Amino acid sequence: MTKVLLLICMIFSFAQADFHLKKGERLLYGLHCKNGKELGLVLGNGDTYLQYRYGKKGTIELTYPPNRRNSFQHFTYSRYLRAGAGNSGLDLQYLRFENHHILYVIYDEYSQDDDSRDYGIEIIKKGKLLARIPCDTHKGTLSDAEDLPVNRDEKTEFADSE
Repeated sequence: MTKVLLLICMIFSFAQADFHLKKGERLLYGLHCKNGKELGLVLGNGDTYLQYRYGKKGTIELTYPPNRRNSFQHFTYSRYLRAGAGNSGLDLQYLRFENHHILYVIYDEYSQDDDSRDYGIEIIKKGKLLARIPCDTHKGTLSDAEDLPVNRDEKTEFADSE
């Protein structure tokens, strides 16, 4: 019974999430992070801009880019997709941007090996991982970025694991 109540509370709180949306915007991709914060990749009315917003509900700690004009050019999307025939299937998706020489990577990674999915944010400076913020629930799909006029990249930077 306790598990059922906990599940209902989680679903209700997730349904109430606004992911820092403002009037006239829609959510491309949203994450509830394990640190109690949420990330919203939001699109302006008519897909006129893309913005990253992060912070506790009701308090935005970081908005990027601050100016919505030409915002799509500030983001780079990459995806590696490997079918599972003979190999373990993988679907690795990343949307990244750089702000004040700090690289922010929103990741959504699926591995068929153990049927696991990980999503969150990596913060990297000069190739060193400053933070990896795992998230436990998501809304939307990062692959929808493929349909936006963002930059494309076949290679994705990874931080040193040390």
